[in-house]
Amino acid sequence: MYKDYADKVIDMVAKELEISKEDILSKSRSIEILDARNMVVRLLWLMHVYPKKIADLTHLSTRNIHYIITTFDDRVKGNRFLRQRYAKIAKELCRMFEISDGD
Repeated sequence: MYKDYADKVIDMVAKELEISKEDILSKSRSIEILDARNMVVRLLWLMHVYPKKIADLTHLSTRNIHYIITTFDDRVKGNRFLRQRYAKIAKELCRMFEISDGD
């Protein structure tokens, strides 16, 4: 079940940000790829996937996942493009999987 969520989220982020799925899951530290990877983590967390599962799916440590989750809002505040793309994907995911966005 979590793998299905992850695949869908990664596909959506990759398409929206025009970054390959392989790059998103890579260890690259380029800003564009970090933004995409952070977005994937935050969207999976929004879908109630536990940080440990997200870590397993993304090959990151649980500590990294917690850091990404807690700093994502600050990251998108300063990046209008990222904020708009995140909102678009989150809205579509919420509609697809009928989940609450926490507001």
